[in-house]
Amino acid sequence: MKRVFCLLACLLLFSLPVGGWGGQLTTRLELDLDFPHQLSHSTWGLITMADRGARLSLFFRQGDELAWRLDEAYVDLRQGGLDLRIGKQRMAWGTALQINPTDVLNPIDVEDPMGDKLPIWALLGDYYLPGDWKITGVYIPYLQPAQEVLPTTPPTKAPLPDKTFANGEYALKITRFGLGSFDYSLSYFNGWERFPHPGGFRPLEAFGLDLAGALGDLGLWAEAQLARPTPGEDFLHFIVGGDYRLDNGLYLAAQYYYRDGEDFLQGALEKDLGLHKFKLGALYNLDQGAFALMPSIVFSLADATSFTAGVRYVHTDNLGLPGLDRGGKWGYGELEYRF
Repeated sequence: MKRVFCLLACLLLFSLPVGGWGGQLTTRLELDLDFPHQLSHSTWGLITMADRGARLSLFFRQGDELAWRLDEAYVDLRQGGLDLRIGKQRMAWGTALQINPTDVLNPIDVEDPMGDKLPIWALLGDYYLPGDWKITGVYIPYLQPAQEVLPTTPPTKAPLPDKTFANGEYALKITRFGLGSFDYSLSYFNGWERFPHPGGFRPLEAFGLDLAGALGDLGLWAEAQLARPTPGEDFLHFIVGGDYRLDNGLYLAAQYYYRDGEDFLQGALEKDLGLHKFKLGALYNLDQGAFALMPSIVFSLADATSFTAGVRYVHTDNLGLPGLDRGGKWGYGELEYRF
């Protein structure tokens, strides 16, 4: 099934004329402020070709060795009110700030848990109905996990489900636009968890809802997911939050996040400083008393070049979110060039 998807997407993609090329290159230096001799360096980038409903992108990372992988490769087909996208793609679901309980399709990148999720091979269809309705259907031919290795000693690889049609994943989403000043959606997912358990990957059903809109100048959102793994107990995640921009340009955002018995507060602040920008992210675990602070300044060096200097401070080891589960202080500098 994987070979069929790859072959079909590539044939459709390369049958189209070559369009514009672009991409980005980022290099980052990070210093552990508790152990100043521990300096890490990484470079990564993306090369993209897009043309009239087709996209191909390659991701590369320079670590000990130069590693390449296919990032996205898809084509878009349109007929009447039906939009189809076939190939390797990202499908972003949810309305909340950075943390999205209903976004269960793409796996997280374990090397950058708070960044973009990993693209997967899938068939995505959107059908637009009269009266501001949209129905979205997704078929994923086989499980594409965030990781396959269990954190045991020694590490062991969990077996993947057989790549059969019966083990494929599917999802359905119904969206209503412009009901009052809000958009609403209901979603359903039937597939597999993205991380393994000792017995392997568990089948998962997930029911979601989200909304986003505004009351005057105040943006509001809410998002919830009820997950039902087999075997295992049901668990609930939900988020409510909002954002506001003051007359002086200061942007403020805050949200409350409940995750299966744990309570979090998350906030963000941004302020333009001429061509530059100050950012502050914060996260607080109400149950553990743990928190993280992430201030940074983005300097615009040219139209396509920026430099970010920042600090990441995580108070303890038990904050409880991916990418922020180890206490410490780090300073970093990141240079990005887009072309």
